[in-house]
Amino acid sequence: MHITNGPVAYQTVQAKIGGILCGALLDSGSGQSYVCKEHARKLDIRPCREESRVIGTVNGDMNVQCPVYELEVQVIGEWSQTKFKAQFARLNVSVLSAVPNVHPEIAKGNYRHLQNIQFSDTSVKDMLPIHAILGVKDYAYIKMGEHQKMESL
Repeated sequence: MHITNGPVAYQTVQAKIGGILCGALLDSGSGQSYVCKEHARKLDIRPCREESRVIGTVNGDMNVQCPVYELEVQVIGEWSQTKFKAQFARLNVSVLSAVPNVHPEIAKGNYRHLQNIQFSDTSVKDMLPIHAILGVKDYAYIKMGEHQKMESL
């Protein structure tokens, strides 16, 4: 939802990642999924491997060594019973980001076309901490119920 000269509603969901509830950002511009070190610490599990990744940001590329975890993802909400396994690289930050909450459950009262939409993240906080980023592959799974693969013609 974008309101002219106003706030943007980021695509966030409440999800259990590795069995622990956290805020996740659906990022169709990210090729991988990530989890912050604080969430990984709470899981108290060993990574399945380590790998070198180039992380591109608006400030440039960074080459980092990341532990990778295979975790179950369960999106929370009446509209979705989505549950699947995904691989998350851990980044050495306590929180990946925090985004402003436009309180979509309240704001949708002003927009007729949003009346029947249910939002997953209905937090009352003004800022939403992001502990995980679900990249395009995992985002597609949430939207379509299965991982999509490119097949040649």
